[in-house]
Amino acid sequence: MTLRLSTLAHLPSSNIPLVVNIFKLFNGTNIISVRFSKKFLPLSLSFKTILPLLFALFTTVIRVCATLNWLARNWMITQPPIPNWKYVLVGYTGFLHGVITIGLLHIERVRKEIVTLLNACVDTELQLILEGGPGYVHRYFVTLSAIVASSFVLVPCAVSVMSFFQPCMPPVITSTMILNCKNCSHSGAVGLAMKLVLGIYEFYTGIVVIGSVGIGVYIVLLYPIEVKLFILDYIERKEMQTKPQARGYHLYKYRVLQLISTYHDNTWCQPSVPVTLGGISVAETVSLYVLVTSHDRFPIIILLMFLMVALDCFVVIHSVCKIVAKPYSKSCNFIEFMKIRNLSKWVKYFMRSCRPSKFSMGDGTFFDRLTSFVLWQKCIDLLITLLLM
Repeated sequence: MTLRLSTLAHLPSSNIPLVVNIFKLFNGTNIISVRFSKKFLPLSLSFKTILPLLFALFTTVIRVCATLNWLARNWMITQPPIPNWKYVLVGYTGFLHGVITIGLLHIERVRKEIVTLLNACVDTELQLILEGGPGYVHRYFVTLSAIVASSFVLVPCAVSVMSFFQPCMPPVITSTMILNCKNCSHSGAVGLAMKLVLGIYEFYTGIVVIGSVGIGVYIVLLYPIEVKLFILDYIERKEMQTKPQARGYHLYKYRVLQLISTYHDNTWCQPSVPVTLGGISVAETVSLYVLVTSHDRFPIIILLMFLMVALDCFVVIHSVCKIVAKPYSKSCNFIEFMKIRNLSKWVKYFMRSCRPSKFSMGDGTFFDRLTSFVLWQKCIDLLITLLLM
């Protein structure tokens, strides 16, 4: 089924317009060679289509190299001693851009799988709505879109403004690589033109970082989860309206659910899930560490940036992880409900082949209700370790 924009305008309620608009916003720098025209389409690889990705990778790799260069030069310095918070902040910046580098390479690696997954989700949602499914958009899905969209604008602006007024303050790249910075408040003896170029560069870097995270978490992770929940709601509603001994033609949608789950796992293959969870944990921990221990050393705009990062990661840990676990618990409840129903022989045979919908972490485990608690516990343990240094 091809997607027509005129159809979207008349949908009673759908996630599709929101997903499409957020994808276009986050992919404004064309870091992913995918476009939307009635459906998601992979672009043929050429120098023109691959150049934005190469430039984004060059940007993130330069940041990693700058961090390693700074650590190599300052690790053995004892007089005057460098405070621990600066090591943590500089190391965090390099680690974050290393995670983004791996993420960009992984997205390009599974680009066709992403297109297959998103098109399957769009087609399934449209088909369910046309068949009388419960058309709705969860409030949390809209709220998360507002959060990631605001972060896409505010975080790059904060880093860009900071680089203009305080080019020697981490995480600005010139604080670790280009300028002869005596301390964080030093101007680096840089002119206005250099500050403008640096501000534009930092703004672009922020867009690449937030855009990569937004596409990965909101589009490729959360939207398929919403479609899975949509399918389960549709099947449950149809089952409640069907007599126990009926054939249950609507149950074939569970096969669609299993197919989308397979596409989802193929897209988030190794090492994407561990790298993403590790990056989120470190970002949350370091942001809390900076806010707790170094709030008197940074200008207000930097504190606001770290506060926003901490809030975003907190939402991901305590909300997104629980949302990702919903299809598993909901499908388990549905399978248990079907076991106590007075079903026909063929429906019983069919249900025996139905397994709960799991989203794999890549190491043999999967997301469940305890995942957010375990992840938050790891963040707190790491924060305590940093505070004791």
